[in-house]
Amino acid sequence: MDKTSPIIIVILTVLLGVMIFLYFTKETAPPDPFPGQAQENRFGPGNEEGGPKGRAPQERGKQILKELNLTAEQESKINELRQRDEETMRANKEAIQNARRKMESAMNDPATSEEELRTLSNELEKARSEMKASRLDHMMAIRDLLTPEQRKKFTELQGPLRGHVTQ
Repeated sequence: MDKTSPIIIVILTVLLGVMIFLYFTKETAPPDPFPGQAQENRFGPGNEEGGPKGRAPQERGKQILKELNLTAEQESKINELRQRDEETMRANKEAIQNARRKMESAMNDPATSEEELRTLSNELEKARSEMKASRLDHMMAIRDLLTPEQRKKFTELQGPLRGHVTQ
């Protein structure tokens, strides 16, 4: 056995260990019951442009609604809500992306003052708050269409609310 064999074995063992560790510690996205709505991710890629990593939000939302056994009338009204709110959600998403781009640009510009950065940060948070308010309005409108049994199941299928600590 030559001198490089033990080194190769050690390297392969470490690599395998890292791969196993990464596999078991990867993040999974929480369910998203609202099709077509992006999730903002503070200065990180992915969510604002296309939803959470993993299952597409449209798929998850459709699956949740399917599991509620909606009547034809409920489905029709939910589709109307979706169409009604689509433009607002798109505008909110765009506002977040624009505010985020401005903030990133300002952070990379040494001439930007602290006051300007705080103003841009406040604009970004305002855009995020407007998105959250729109989502809540949409969720409440859907909830109002459901029977008490469907509401309970809807809540269970959603899982814990994103951004809130669960015990």
